[in-house]
Amino acid sequence: MGNAKGFWGRLGLGREATALAEDADDGLLTSGGPLPADRPAKAARLGSFSLLRCVAQGGQGELHLATDLGTGLPVAIKTIQLGRSEVACDRFMKETAAAGHLQHPDIVRSYAAGIDGQGDARRGWIAMEWISGEDLGQVLAGPRKLDASAALLVAARVAAALAYAHRRGVLHRDIKPGNILLQRRSGLVKVTDFGCARLTDAAASRSGVLLGSPAYMAPEQLAGAAVDGRADLYAVGVLLFQALTGRLPFESASLGGLLAEIAQRPAPALAEFRPDLPRGVGLLVASLLAKQAADRPPDGDDLARELCKMALACGLARPDEPAATRHNV
Repeated sequence: MGNAKGFWGRLGLGREATALAEDADDGLLTSGGPLPADRPAKAARLGSFSLLRCVAQGGQGELHLATDLGTGLPVAIKTIQLGRSEVACDRFMKETAAAGHLQHPDIVRSYAAGIDGQGDARRGWIAMEWISGEDLGQVLAGPRKLDASAALLVAARVAAALAYAHRRGVLHRDIKPGNILLQRRSGLVKVTDFGCARLTDAAASRSGVLLGSPAYMAPEQLAGAAVDGRADLYAVGVLLFQALTGRLPFESASLGGLLAEIAQRPAPALAEFRPDLPRGVGLLVASLLAKQAADRPPDGDDLARELCKMALACGLARPDEPAATRHNV
């Protein structure tokens, strides 16, 4: 991953650990919105879980509110259409097994997974911790935006969660606003949907399969080259740029144009849109959006510390407050 001390020295930032401050009186996150409109579930049961209702639907799967029949507790069940492909089924089980080993306060917990149905109707399912609230995409699209300090602290929590996963050989590969869950009253920040995660072995990293959301993908990931945790940190840079400016660093009317922008054009300077922010914030975001992985921060934990210091510089966090992660239990 490169020499961390040398990287931070070149960027002109220190590496002293700074505590992640609690949000003051729920000021970190915007208020949670209503759950998506629900409709009856298609099936009554998957594994040891009873499906109650479908709360979201996409092109390849659905998200259900369900009950764990063993404990009576609510869980989220995500289903993904797999069809007849044995390769897809094998990949799904490997990815969900990898996600199931992640036990971190800022990562949505996975409880169980399996495959249901036959033939074209075959689908994979994964049971996860149920989180109420809204995702970062809803926050960014809503009327109450995150201020700079709050955005930096959210990014710090995401970076720390990714560092934990990376140490265990798991990449997320699809960091985007919809996969960051927020809850105002508890101060909760959770990374979800490790459905695109891969164990960082050579075969998986070089599979050439394009996973994830292109606007948030690092150049090497788009090119189908080998990737490591710095590809996920690139996506954190895109999230942070978007949260601070209200726009993506690269935008185009076509997918081809977007891919060319990401691969060839330098990211715009943050100062063009937010001249009010400290210069160090712009330097940090620019380093995350570097074209070459070697020029990005080498480690998510170090990145989280620097993001916390930037939040302090923006005036919200206080260094005398202890680090805290609170949950909706």
